[in-house]
Amino acid sequence: MDSEIFKNYRPVSNLQFLGKLIERIVDTRLDEHIESNDLHCNNQYGYKKKHSTEILLIKIVNDLLLSCDRKIPTLLMLLDLSAAFDTVDQDKMLFILKNRYGVRGVALKWFESFLKGRTQKVLVKDQYSDSESLDFGVAQGSILGPKLFNLYAQSFGSTLESKVNVVVEGYADDHQVQKKFSIIFQFSFLTEGIQNIFDVAESWMFEYFLKINSTKTLMVIVAPPSVLENIVIRGTFINGCCIRFVSEAKNLGVILDSSLSFSSQVKKVVKACFRILRKLTRIRRFLTKDELKLLACALVLSQLDYCNALYYHLKSDTLRMLQSVQNTAARIVTKVNRFDHVCCTPILKDLHWLKVKERIEYKILTVVHKCVNGNAPHDISSTLVKSQCTRNNLLIIPCYLTCFGERSFAVAGPKLWNSLPLELRNVTDIVAFKKNLKTFLFKKCYYE
Repeated sequence: MDSEIFKNYRPVSNLQFLGKLIERIVDTRLDEHIESNDLHCNNQYGYKKKHSTEILLIKIVNDLLLSCDRKIPTLLMLLDLSAAFDTVDQDKMLFILKNRYGVRGVALKWFESFLKGRTQKVLVKDQYSDSESLDFGVAQGSILGPKLFNLYAQSFGSTLESKVNVVVEGYADDHQVQKKFSIIFQFSFLTEGIQNIFDVAESWMFEYFLKINSTKTLMVIVAPPSVLENIVIRGTFINGCCIRFVSEAKNLGVILDSSLSFSSQVKKVVKACFRILRKLTRIRRFLTKDELKLLACALVLSQLDYCNALYYHLKSDTLRMLQSVQNTAARIVTKVNRFDHVCCTPILKDLHWLKVKERIEYKILTVVHKCVNGNAPHDISSTLVKSQCTRNNLLIIPCYLTCFGERSFAVAGPKLWNSLPLELRNVTDIVAFKKNLKTFLFKKCYYE
């Protein structure tokens, strides 16, 4: 980052080990209190059990694909807050803990001592500035800081949903706002409608002492290519400033494009993986096969697996690019020369690696298992409907019209789940399910 831009600087909290240990105990008890009293915010995915960026992206892309299946365009707004953790009003935070979450007595006094009374100073070379009191914000790097921010910003999603009828999902200070609209009324929505959404959002931000970072806020219209051709408006005015709609935007590490082809995302992943593989090639003669395999799994396959559930039923050329990365990694691990015309299938089988297509199915089925057994968020679990015949543990496959619907998690999940053997579907333990699922997919990949 540019060192001349002061907003790129972030404070570093000097926290004691014992203090962090106490924070973990309080964090556990706060989770138990929120869970037992059903005080969780369903549309917040950050720093919560059973929630992750992958689950959030699966939910968002599933909704977008189902809208595309019905040829309904959706405006996706990616909101980013400026220094959100540093501008939290501490008095308002304590008020929320007391009145919304029922934290009273000694517990509330502990939170008050945790938030208030902190000071800050700036170190330049070997000189310190004078200390100044911190009247706003939560401690950066603390255990409770992100959790408290979630509680502080919980009403943001419900406020927007009630006033402007949008779908809001958030991960800490990153919020995704979805709004479906009709092509016939695109002019009124993409002008006045977006301004209304921003007015409500900024009104809430003003009340809670937060601010939308306009430089990082992006808007993408997601729809099938045939529908995108009929959208003539390419931007809008927000508070007098012209904001152009972009064709693709990065959200939680994944590039979402307007037609959900994920071509830019796959190219980015392939480029990053080959950069690492080139470095491994230079040092592979100094490492054993097991060491190379460990590095390839940690540095390359982990990137191929991140959010790979979104790649289900993509074009064969796109998946072939990902498979070429895995094939190259296998050649490097087994120290096979790239000029030798050797089929990579036996090499992958020897390494006990599932191919890219099966790795995608593995990820989807793992998420489905969590949904079926109550270990996933309600928003994603509600997309799956169990069959009335509970004996077979099957899921209902919803109707779909196009390839967009076929790619959605609501359709792909039940399809893949119903294709599993009954004894595998009935396994409730997630560790045992993953082990048996990998064995099943491995036989399907290499022996059928």
